[in-house]
Amino acid sequence: MARSIIGLTVVLLLVACGGDTTAPGADAAADALGDAQDLGVPEAPPADTPAQDAPPADTPRDSATDTAPQDTSAPDAMDATEAPDAPSRCRTDADCAGNPLGGACDTASGRCVGCVPTMDRCPAAQHCDGATMTCAPGCRGDEGCDGDAGAGRRCDTAAHRCVECVMDAHCAPGTLCVGSTCVAGCNATRPCPTGQQCCAGACVDTLSSLAHCGGCDRRCETPNATAACRNGVCAVGTCTAPFADCDMSAANGCEASTLSDARHCGGCGVACATRPNSVSRCAAGRCEHTCNEGFADCDADPSTGCEADTRVSLAHCGGCGRACAPPSAAGACAAGRCAVATCNAGFGDCDGNASNGCEVDTRATAAHCGRCGGACPTRPNSFPGCVASACVVSCVAGFAECDGDASNGCEAELGASALHCGGCGRPCATGAGTASNPCVRGTCAPACAEGFGDCDANPGNGCEANLRTDPRNCGACGRAPAELCNAMDDDCDGMIDEGLPGCTAAEPAASCLDILNRGASRGDGEYFIRVGGAAVRVHCLMSADGGGWTLVGNFPYPGGTAGVPGWNSGARVGADLSNLSRPFKLSDAEINALRTNGFRARGTASRCCCIPGVGTGGCAVDTTLFWRATCAYASGTSSPACAEAFLDPGFTRPSPAGTSPCGHHWGLTSVTCGTTSAMGTSHSGEHVFVGEVTGFIHAYDGRAGEDPTVRFWVR
Repeated sequence: MARSIIGLTVVLLLVACGGDTTAPGADAAADALGDAQDLGVPEAPPADTPAQDAPPADTPRDSATDTAPQDTSAPDAMDATEAPDAPSRCRTDADCAGNPLGGACDTASGRCVGCVPTMDRCPAAQHCDGATMTCAPGCRGDEGCDGDAGAGRRCDTAAHRCVECVMDAHCAPGTLCVGSTCVAGCNATRPCPTGQQCCAGACVDTLSSLAHCGGCDRRCETPNATAACRNGVCAVGTCTAPFADCDMSAANGCEASTLSDARHCGGCGVACATRPNSVSRCAAGRCEHTCNEGFADCDADPSTGCEADTRVSLAHCGGCGRACAPPSAAGACAAGRCAVATCNAGFGDCDGNASNGCEVDTRATAAHCGRCGGACPTRPNSFPGCVASACVVSCVAGFAECDGDASNGCEAELGASALHCGGCGRPCATGAGTASNPCVRGTCAPACAEGFGDCDANPGNGCEANLRTDPRNCGACGRAPAELCNAMDDDCDGMIDEGLPGCTAAEPAASCLDILNRGASRGDGEYFIRVGGAAVRVHCLMSADGGGWTLVGNFPYPGGTAGVPGWNSGARVGADLSNLSRPFKLSDAEINALRTNGFRARGTASRCCCIPGVGTGGCAVDTTLFWRATCAYASGTSSPACAEAFLDPGFTRPSPAGTSPCGHHWGLTSVTCGTTSAMGTSHSGEHVFVGEVTGFIHAYDGRAGEDPTVRFWVR
C-alpha cells in the first residue's frame, strides 16, 4: 500500500508541475517512482517490513521524527496527501533540510547531496569528494591537520593530506619548502638566519666558510698549505712540509721551502751566508756554496770564497795550479785556455798550440797569407800567390779581372762576354731594335729585330736605326727614297704625300686591299691605312692568297696574350700595331669595318705537345684557314655566327673534321672541336683561339714543349 501512496504522490506532483494527467500504465508508474527518487523524496518502505520503517538509533536527523513506538499506515496516508506540497528540485540548502540523501543542495543538478565541494562543510579532518558528493577522509584545510602527528602541520588541499609545508613561508628561516618538506636553503625572498648569508642557494657563515670567506664565492686557496677562514679573512691553516709561512702573509701561503730556500734553509730566517764569486744554495735543508763559472777556491780559505779567476789567471789558467807560460812568446790566458799573447813580426801561432810558440811566416805562406788561416783561395780562371802578406791573382789566357773584385778571380771571358767583348769595358749593346747581340770570339754580332738595322757598322751599339722612321735609312740602311703621291709615308718621316704639288692623295688608303687595288703595293711590309679616322701603321700581306690582307691580330710566341688586359673585350689591344714581337689586336668595330672579302688566320709551331704515340716535340704545324666575309667578328663571344672554315681563300675546300688532336692540346690545329663557337678571338688562361665551332686556330702558350705563333688577317 505504501508504493501505491508513493505512486499517487508522484502523479499529483506531476500534475502540479504541469505534467501529463493521463493515468499511466504499469511502466508509467515505475517511471514515476524513479522520478520521485531523483527529486530527493525518500521511498517509503513496504508495508510488510515494519523493521525498515524504524531508523537506526545513531541517525540524529531520523530520531526527531521517530516519536511513535511503532509504524502505522496513517502517516502514509498523510504523506500521500502532503506530497503535492513537496519541492520538485532544490534551490538552496534549506530545501534539503531533513533530506535523508543529505542536507546540502547541488544547485547544478537540483539534487540534495551530502556535501558540495564549492561550499565544503565537512568536518575538519574530511573533505567533500566531488565524485560522490559525500564527505571523505582527508583534510580540507590546515585545521584538519591539528590532530595529526606533529602539531601545526599544513594541509595539501590538492591531495587532501597533511604535510610539513606547502609553501616556503611555512618553513623556518634558512629553509625552503621542497616536495612538501622543509629543507635547508635560501633564495632572494627567503633570507638566512641572522649571522648567515645566502650563497649559491645555501646559508653559510662567511666568517668561517672556506668557499665563501668574507662574502659569496670568495674561496680561500693558500699555496703549499691547508687554508682557513677566520673572521671572514683567508688565513694559513697548516703548512705542507717542507714549506713554511716565513713572511706571515696568507696571500702567498707557505711560500718558503726550508729544503731549498737559501733565505730560510732548515727554518724561517736561517739564511745561507754569501761568499765572493760563489753562489749560496740550500740543499736538503743545509747550506752549500758553488763557485761561479770561471772561478775556483784555490787557496782553500772559505773567507775569500772563490778567489781565482781561472779564465784569465796566468797562475791558474783553466784550473788551480795550471800556469800559462808558452816558450818564446808572451802568454795569455783567455777563456781558461793558455794562448800566445804576441808573436814576433811576420810570424803567427797558426796551429793554436802554445807549446811551440809562433811557428808560421805569414809574409810568404799562401796557406796563411798575412794571418793564420788566411789561405789565398783558388779563384776562377786564375793562380793564387802570397806576396808581402797579401794574396795576388794571375789570370789564365783569354780571361781578365774586369770588375775590380779579386774575390771572383778573372771573371770576364773576353771571347764571349757581352759586357767585356775582346777587352774589359767593351759591351755589346742591346736596345729596342736589337733582338740579340752576343759576343762571338771577342767581337759583337748583333741580330736586328724586324724594322731595325745596324746602319753605322758599329756592332757594339747594336741595331740603332729604326728603318720605319729614319729618313736616312728608310726600309734599309742607307736608303733615302723620295716621297711619292700614293697615300703612304715613302720617306719614313712620319708624314704622307707632303710637299708634292698637285698631289690629291692626302689621306691614307682604306685598307691593304685598297693599296693593292691602287697599284701602290711594294710587297709585304708596313703601310699606313685609315683606321677610325686616323692614319695607322699596319702590316700588309701582299704576296699570298691574292694579297691585300690587313694584319688585325698578332699572337706571338713567347708571350701570347697572358697578362694583356682587355683581350676578350671589343676594344683595341696593344699600342703598336706593327711590332710583330708583341701581341696586339684591332677593336671589333675596326676589324668588321675592314672586312670585305673574308678572314684569314695562320698558325705555326715548331713543336707539338703531348700527342699520343708521338710525345713532346714530335711534330711541326703550319695551318692556314679562311672564313667568309659574311661572318661577324666578335672578341671572346660564343655566338655561332659562322658555321664553316675553309682551306682556301676561294672557300671551295672546307676544313676537315676530326677530334683527336683537340683532346691532346696541339700547339695549333684546324679541326671540329667544341672549344669555341664563334668567329673571333678569345683568351682563357694560356689559351688563345681564333675561329669558330667547326674550324679554328688554337695557340696554347706557356707550356713546356709548345711554341705556337698565330696571326689573324682581314681583307
